[in-house]
Amino acid sequence: MEQLKEELDALKLQLGQIKKDDSSQKFVFTPKPRKVEKFSGRKGEGQSVYEFIDDIVRVLKTRPTSNEEKVDYLISHLDGPAKEEIRYRAPSLKKDPQQVLDILRETFGEKSTASELTADFYSTKQEENQSLQEFSHVLMRKLDKIGQVDHTFISEPERTLRNQFAENVFDKWLRRELKKSLRSRPSITFNELREEAVVLSLDREVHSPRRTPKHEASVYTEAASDSAMVNLIKEMRDELSSLRSEVKELQKTKSTPKEWTQRKERKCYECHEPGHLKRNCPKAKTVTLNTDCLLSRAGQ
Repeated sequence: MEQLKEELDALKLQLGQIKKDDSSQKFVFTPKPRKVEKFSGRKGEGQSVYEFIDDIVRVLKTRPTSNEEKVDYLISHLDGPAKEEIRYRAPSLKKDPQQVLDILRETFGEKSTASELTADFYSTKQEENQSLQEFSHVLMRKLDKIGQVDHTFISEPERTLRNQFAENVFDKWLRRELKKSLRSRPSITFNELREEAVVLSLDREVHSPRRTPKHEASVYTEAASDSAMVNLIKEMRDELSSLRSEVKELQKTKSTPKEWTQRKERKCYECHEPGHLKRNCPKAKTVTLNTDCLLSRAGQ
């Protein structure tokens, strides 16, 4: 911004010097007549009906001819649906240029009333991701539509546009600063106020500390909550694992009465070893065989 101002000041000095050097010479600037484009009435094609009317009225004022000739000139600059609309109208409804222009305005102009357009204008607010320039252009376009439908509906367009811009910028701090400027400088223009808004916004971004947006704070809160939940789940899992280990150990050491009885009944009374009965004890057979051998030897 500062760089642009410096360049502008330098150019102004250069321009002043040139004017000073050429003060002895006088030039007369004659603007080139603007060519009137044909109006078709198709949406998205060429100029709007209001732009066409402004251009054609300006040209007709410079033509000292009869109404009939002016109507012919006007119709010669129509094309497509617009030309067909005028062609099929009754001759009594197109005797002078104003009647033809009224037909075009009624057929191809804005369908909303001035009141409806004004209500839409006053309800327009800057969106969160919309730049100040874009917001100002939206307001200017909507105000221009109101003037096209009825140029007397808003008595002070410049002041209305300026106040609406200051009242509806998205940033609350900037909105407050712009209102202060309006109170301190009641004669400030819309362009001056918009430029001030841009400068204030840029200056705040450069010098003010970065603030954590609400959505970031929400993310941090959710992250903290998730961390606490993870810790809680971990503690519960550790406790559950400890309980399982304890139950497993108890299952290993615990014996039921049936199992103890079966082990006791299967204990051998001969050798006192588990796993078999006395009649099946291998040691008892060995003892019996040895006794028979000794008795047979004694009888001999």
